[in-house]
Parts: sequence; structure tokens; C-alpha cells
Amino acid sequence: MKVLGDIKYPHILYEKNRMSLLKSLPKQISLWHLNLFLLVAKWLSFNRAAQELGISPGYVTKCIHSLEKALDTKLFVRTTRQVMLSKSGEFFFIKVKEILGDVEDAILGINALQDVASGNLRISCNAYFGQHHLAPVLSLMERQSPGLNIWLDLTNQQNDLIADDIDIDIRIGSAKEPHLVAYKIASSFRVLCASPLYLKRQGTPQELDELNNHNCILYRPREESMGLWRLTDSRNASESKLKVKGSLSSSHSDVVKTWAVKNHGIALLPVWSVASELASGVLVRVLPQYQQSADIIAVIKNQEKKTQLIRTCVDFIKTHLQASLPQMNSYD
Repeated sequence: MKVLGDIKYPHILYEKNRMSLLKSLPKQISLWHLNLFLLVAKWLSFNRAAQELGISPGYVTKCIHSLEKALDTKLFVRTTRQVMLSKSGEFFFIKVKEILGDVEDAILGINALQDVASGNLRISCNAYFGQHHLAPVLSLMERQSPGLNIWLDLTNQQNDLIADDIDIDIRIGSAKEPHLVAYKIASSFRVLCASPLYLKRQGTPQELDELNNHNCILYRPREESMGLWRLTDSRNASESKLKVKGSLSSSHSDVVKTWAVKNHGIALLPVWSVASELASGVLVRVLPQYQQSADIIAVIKNQEKKTQLIRTCVDFIKTHLQASLPQMNSYD
């Protein structure tokens, strides 16, 4: 047959069209440009695309302008009120979406054929949790995956995953950045506690408002406000916000725990941080019906949400952390 028409061989013509588009792309156009174009076209907003990727709107505008210059056509019609796809932009959107879908499928297919637990992995976490709970899990993961190279960054400052090139950030709480994706690793809580000697000297509070009469040792995790305690009553699930004060404060939970053990006041700490002290009686629960939610989450960059290595490692961390962390009801 002389002509491969779309009736007898539609799949061949379809593939030829896509290959033709790929070959015709100028060399200065990268997959980054195509992904960025797709995101702006999806939201019809340069600001929304910039927010989702964690970059500046000006940089988005510059990249789209470079793409339009390379293609010698306008992809968007921009006014002061709205952004719309041009005719060329509508055609390009359909084709680019198909191409990038194929690229993603190819990457996932290659990952599935290879040893997925191999490669370089950069993980960040707060200092105490990373040292005492995450590090043993990563040790086990490395032993089971000899091809995996792990860098663990322990810091009490919140990292910028893009700027700091972090693959997985293990956090306590939630992820507020719109360009990040969070997966819950384990349920956990913070509990009020103090030493028996402190309570003997100062008295044991029976109601929340009595905390205003006590020296509260302030632990400020990297993502939260200083001295603002959000406590949930386990009897009726009601939440109370309490602004407390004290003479000692730190961003390191181990320091706060040491001060509590040394009779300085009442602390609000993660149950996994004070598990052994509560079990031994060195510290005791204060107002045990109250607790603060502090779920453990794994945060990754949005564009990496489907990579096999990241997904496998997050699942491994989740499975082994859930098995090793102390349970809340052990100290009720």
C-alpha cells in the first residue's frame, strides 16, 4: 500500500505525528519548559503555576517568553484580567500533554525493571526525631538496599526542598507549601508532662487555665509559633488554644525534656520523645486528658510524587516507623 492512511494504520500515523513534533522542537527547549507550559495552561495563571512550583512569577514569565521565542509563536493571549491559550497554544497543549505522558510512562517502566531501591537519596528531619527514630530505620533500609546512598540532614530549621535539593523531608505536623506533597507516616501526639518534684512544689494543675500559673518550658518545633499550645480534650474532641509563658525555651525537644526532668516546669513534648521517662516515672503526665496532634509526615516535591525510588523509600520508612514508635495509649 502506497499511503499509510489513518483508516488502516491510525497508530502509525499517530506515532509519526508525535515523532515529527519532537524532532521539530528547537534544541533550546527542554522538558522543564514543556512541563512549565503545561502547568500554566492547566491553571491559565502564571502566578498559580509559580506558586505550585515554588518559584517566582517573573521566572515563569521569562521561561514562557523563551519558549514562545523558540517556537516563533504566541502560546498565550495575556490581558490585565486573564490568561488564555492562543490557537497555537491549544494545539501545543494537546501534543505536549501526550509527549510528557509518554516520557513519564517510560521513566516508570525503566524504574520497574531496575532495582528501585538504589540511587542517591537526601533526607531531612528535625534533630531529635532524626537521631533517635529515623536513623535506625534508615540504617535498616541501607542494609537491605546496598545500592542506596543516603544523606541525612538533621536540622531544626525548615528546609526548602527545591533550593536544598532534598528528596524527602520528615516533619511533625503538616505541609503548608502548595508545591509540596505530604504523606502521613504515623499518628502521634504531644503530651503535657513535668517532674514529680516540680509538681510537689508548685501543685498539679486540674484545669487548662491553671497552666497560666506555672512555668511552661517552651518547645518550638521548626514549623510552629512560640508558646501557642493547641490542646485537644480526648473526652469530647474539643480543641483549646492556650498562650503560655515560661523562663526557658528551645527548638530542640531533648533540651526541653532535660529541663523538665530537672524540675523547671511543665513541657508539651512528643510522646516518642518522653516515652522512657514516662514509663520510669521520671516524668509524669499533666492533665492527661489533653494532647496535641503531631502526626509524622513525609514531604516530597510535587514533580517527584510518582518516582519509584521515592515512593519505595517513603513506604519503607512508614512501615518501620509505625512499628517502632511508642503508642499513645500506653501512657494514658
